[in-house]
Amino acid sequence: MKIKTQVTISLILFVVLAAIILFSFIASTSQLQEIQKKQQIIDTVESSSFELYYLETDYLVHGGIHPVERWNAKYTAFTEQLKGLTFADPSQQAILSDIFESQRDLNVSFSNLVAVTNNLQQTESSGENQELREFYTSTLSGQTQTLISRSTEISEMVKSEARMVQQRNTLIISLSIALLILLFLLNYLFINRQVLRSISALQDGAERIGSGDLDTEIKITSNDELGYLSRTFNEMVSSIKNARTLLLASNVELEEEITERRVAEDALRESEEKFRGIFDSVNDGVHIHEIKPDGKPGKFIEVNQVASQMLQYTREEMLEHTPLDIITGYHNRPLNTIIGELATNGHAIFETEHRRKDGTVIPVEINSHVVSLQGKRVIVGVVRDITERKLAEATLSRVNQKLSVLSQLTRKDLTNHLFVLSTYLELAYNQLTGQDQVLETLKKVGKSVRLIHATIEYSKEYQEMGAKPPKWQNVNVTMLFGLSHISIGNISHCIETGNLEIFADPLLEKVCQRLFENSVEHGGHVTCIRVRYTLTPDGATIFFEDDGIGIPNEKKEQIFLRGEVTSASRGSLVFVKEILDITGISIWETGEQGKGARFEIMVPKGLWRDPPKSN
Repeated sequence: MKIKTQVTISLILFVVLAAIILFSFIASTSQLQEIQKKQQIIDTVESSSFELYYLETDYLVHGGIHPVERWNAKYTAFTEQLKGLTFADPSQQAILSDIFESQRDLNVSFSNLVAVTNNLQQTESSGENQELREFYTSTLSGQTQTLISRSTEISEMVKSEARMVQQRNTLIISLSIALLILLFLLNYLFINRQVLRSISALQDGAERIGSGDLDTEIKITSNDELGYLSRTFNEMVSSIKNARTLLLASNVELEEEITERRVAEDALRESEEKFRGIFDSVNDGVHIHEIKPDGKPGKFIEVNQVASQMLQYTREEMLEHTPLDIITGYHNRPLNTIIGELATNGHAIFETEHRRKDGTVIPVEINSHVVSLQGKRVIVGVVRDITERKLAEATLSRVNQKLSVLSQLTRKDLTNHLFVLSTYLELAYNQLTGQDQVLETLKKVGKSVRLIHATIEYSKEYQEMGAKPPKWQNVNVTMLFGLSHISIGNISHCIETGNLEIFADPLLEKVCQRLFENSVEHGGHVTCIRVRYTLTPDGATIFFEDDGIGIPNEKKEQIFLRGEVTSASRGSLVFVKEILDITGISIWETGEQGKGARFEIMVPKGLWRDPPKSN
């Protein structure tokens, strides 16, 4: 499934579940409000039933017209209250119908009681009227009790209905939150297995390819956008590899021709035509130019046809110029350094830019040798157009940039989702107060969320490795910068590296920080940390030593091995080793257990320098 499709489905499900929760809350609130209104009416009906019973008793005891009027007024209000009740539930509606019937019977019985009582007052008392009055009195009492009983019964049913609605609403919201958490976890597992694994494979492959290993093939783990990018990347590397093979083959041919040319110098002087045939058959441009007394290049003595065509000049026009006339000023190393290599070693390979006659610029690689021609020291330079190689390098750089952007976006999305999950967990804590077992489970979920966030932050730090080009860095200053990020308490430190500089990744400061952290956290009773260096014919060795408990022999290699990325391994020395490996610097542990740890950092020749201190 495409990543875009997966994200879209996840968003839709999130919206649907959120809508369900909102709709359930609104519907249940509305239903509870309706039930509460009915409950108020029922409570009023129940109260009115008791008042009717009181008024009936008052009439029987005292008689008169006022109790009758009050009873009729209360009965009318009672009737209006009953009309405001409606129920969808058949059982509740049946009880309401019984109340209506009891209400009508009550009215009839009270009216009959009043009529009989009036007859008794207007005529002489008779046994028959007295019996009727007792009969209606008894009937009225029973009907009133029935009305009160039915009112109480329907009140309890409405209260039960309200409790059921509240329980149902709580269940729906709880299930919806659980589904939200489950959906997020499933979404995270998918991204972790598919996206992050593919990105890691791409990044690892890009680093190996960038280090020159063109035999690397990136494993395609999915059939999504990242899988397509992996296939494209493999095809591009294959093309670069083929191009490199052709370039190496061409270089071998050039070396052979130059060797043959040296052997045939005398023959070349005798046969200009033969020399020109060989000279012009070379696939790359060839320059032969003078050397000035100060070592700088002088005028061209000879150029081949490829060199003239490459710069759009005729041979005669080229012989009027020097190499400095056709360059843009760019060299991959300082010009004085290149001149010094030619003077010292008689050979130099460097990159520069040539400006054609029409003003366009082409990147070139020049393989220069100092030779003797007719007793005069001259420089023969083989010029190769490296435009295609530069395009390939630029393409590789853009791919790495896109991978970096994709990794950043993925981390940002995960961070946003973790924020949402944390918010829901906080809401759940507040809503489930008192449910200790559920809260304990939620605390474990919260811990997992924090671990996920820490892993994301570590991936950001790991991605920065090799993202910027290496540079010369002062070891003493970098050690102090690394030390400034942590607290070493009462541990003393001594940095004896003088003005030593090494050519390393910009994350060298992180290397120094991790080494100090290792001594503080794992060194035990460390009281002193010392950093020094020695120089050897092979390079410079930097020693990082402490007087702690040291590292057992069986763990000296394990501390640099890459394991699974857990909270423990993030603080290991794997990160240190991989940063140093970027520029070919190695590290190993040579201390003695019980006497302290000692890390030896071997900087190869050419990657260190010890410039004099400036006044």
